[in-house]
Amino acid sequence: MTEGMTTMDASSLKQPRFLIATIIGSNVVWGLIPLFAVPILDAYPDSTLSIVFIRFCFASIVMFAFVAFQAILNTIRKHRPLLGSLAFFQTGWKDLKIYLTSRNRSFMNLPHLSFVFVLGFFGVTLNVTSYFVGLRQLPLTFVLLGAPGGFIILAALYNVAKGKERLSLFKAVYIALMILALVLIVLAQQQGEATVEPTLVGIVALILNILSVFIYYVYVGRDRFAPEEAILKRPRSGNYRLMRTATKLAAFMAFGALATLAIVPACMVVPIPYLNMLGWGFVHTVGIFFGGAFWPQLLFMVVACTVLPNLLIFLASMWWDPETSLTFEAWTSILNVIDPITSITASVLAGFQRVDTLFLVLTVVVLVIAILLRFIHERETKINALIFLKTRHGTMKEVLQFLVGLKEIRKFFYVTGKPDIMIKATFGSIREYYHFLSRVAVKEAIKIKFDMLSFVGRVIT
Repeated sequence: MTEGMTTMDASSLKQPRFLIATIIGSNVVWGLIPLFAVPILDAYPDSTLSIVFIRFCFASIVMFAFVAFQAILNTIRKHRPLLGSLAFFQTGWKDLKIYLTSRNRSFMNLPHLSFVFVLGFFGVTLNVTSYFVGLRQLPLTFVLLGAPGGFIILAALYNVAKGKERLSLFKAVYIALMILALVLIVLAQQQGEATVEPTLVGIVALILNILSVFIYYVYVGRDRFAPEEAILKRPRSGNYRLMRTATKLAAFMAFGALATLAIVPACMVVPIPYLNMLGWGFVHTVGIFFGGAFWPQLLFMVVACTVLPNLLIFLASMWWDPETSLTFEAWTSILNVIDPITSITASVLAGFQRVDTLFLVLTVVVLVIAILLRFIHERETKINALIFLKTRHGTMKEVLQFLVGLKEIRKFFYVTGKPDIMIKATFGSIREYYHFLSRVAVKEAIKIKFDMLSFVGRVIT
């Protein structure tokens, strides 16, 4: 009875509605960061680099502890194989070393460790530092909406230019709504009481923030399994994928903290007064924080606003069922607008920024409409296809290793008859669909069975 209930509870955690709730919760918690960062920055205006370093240094330690705990359980399982309750923990330090040192074929064939360092620099060091600088140098609500709003617009235009999405009426209206929200928040601040006048430093920080998040967005998905990882031989019931993503997250945070530490000397010597203030400010404030100043706020940012939401997002990604109508990436794209809604509302209620209530409400309404419109766009403008492949004799392992690295594939199956493999894949546009076919067709070991290529749904032109 108890075992059955436990199995039922575990399976319920993997239901789409629960995983969607974790994505929503993560964005809500991320939106609360200004409540704890702004008071620290008000007390110590030159503490930006210190906050970034402490936040991600301790967050990486927590994540490494999470990884180490699972590695220890794997060691115990090896020495006590009769403990069936530890069957999930099948990944050890050797597996993680192979992952980090193997080559990432989607990122200039550099080691995965180098790939994670690039993500850490743009996703943590440049992104979070510029974000905190913007909180001090620009009106608060403009930063909270301008940073994610600018990124959403830039990413949408990039996807259209790359052929990943079509510039449909829905997409154009969605972009227009984001621009309208930016205009409304500016009007809300003009009608309210200005607390911070925009500065050139703030504008540059906002631009750098948008660009850093965009670069992170472009490269974060380029993480292919290497042949050395032998992913096809690993059971999905094990924890390899969880350990791999947790290790990447821990290294991502650690590299972000180390890169922040590395730019401190550069900030001290560059002939730019504001950067000099940040560099020397790190030296003056890092000891104060380690001495206990604002430690509850820093602890909340480390655990609740960094470790917890990132871990929830990675768990949702790992447990997501590819058979769900919308992909995990689609839901995160839809729901990331909740972050600025939460941060703007919380900051205004906390009294950090005085704005016109009517314009603020209109801004939130426009953002909610944007979420609904994005949901409709993702649901109705995707191409779902079944593609049948014939493989050359003796090349099945090579073909499967190739297919694992194609992010458009949601599932593939062995079949009998003329084809050998059936692929279920989703594409953002007809151009991306044909580009996928061309990538598969150039493989000598694969032949596309075009006579069976008619299972395509929801092709909207």
